[in-house]
Amino acid sequence: MEQESGKRTLWHWASWIWGVSFLFFAVMTLVVDSRVIATLAALGIAALLLPPVRAWTHQKTGYSLPVWGRVLAVVVLMVAVVPPPNETARQPQGQAVEKAERPRAAALAPPPQAHVAEAIEDLLDRDIGGKPELESYVITPDGKSVRVIFRANQQWTTRLTRRGIERKMADIYECIFTASPSSDPAGINVVEATALYAIEDTYGNAHETMVYQTRLTRAKAERINWEQKYLLSWDRLWERTFMHQGFR
Repeated sequence: MEQESGKRTLWHWASWIWGVSFLFFAVMTLVVDSRVIATLAALGIAALLLPPVRAWTHQKTGYSLPVWGRVLAVVVLMVAVVPPPNETARQPQGQAVEKAERPRAAALAPPPQAHVAEAIEDLLDRDIGGKPELESYVITPDGKSVRVIFRANQQWTTRLTRRGIERKMADIYECIFTASPSSDPAGINVVEATALYAIEDTYGNAHETMVYQTRLTRAKAERINWEQKYLLSWDRLWERTFMHQGFR
């Protein structure tokens, strides 16, 4: 009897520990990585494990899953929590073909900035809604400025989508300015980032259009602590040249 009670106590505390862990993971996934499916799956696991949630569900429905049912549900939801494998490892040949079809400026860029072009393509190598994340980029003939156009990833709310765009722009600025250090006499002086997003019109038709555009100079980029980039007030650092009214 005591042994059975001990097992129940152990399962009770394990449920609390793992339930709280997955609840914290869900919050961090939404804030840091913006993976909606993984967040929902982690919340589902937390709900299956946390004793107060199970007790409330049993009180309302009169039914509770057996231990084996909860374990099976957790294993299934874990598939959604684990991040997908690298696209290159999953489809090496397809990825190579897709990259060949994407816009490349390395051949047109001056030799000193060829590594910048490669860094941009490596950073923006995902798919957004079946289209490449990187729409296009241009390195001017003198190698002093870069313009990048990318597709924004849709989030739960407009505010989260805008935050995701700003984080991606911060990644772009760090990528380019660190790839072209100030010690390089042919270094880049200005970078412009433009985000595209599908906006619905009055008739419910979605059209991909420019929703956010910013510009950052090297003078400001050199003073930024890039390790803290997601905590900075970027409106004070970059020049915002355009924002769609739906994102204001």
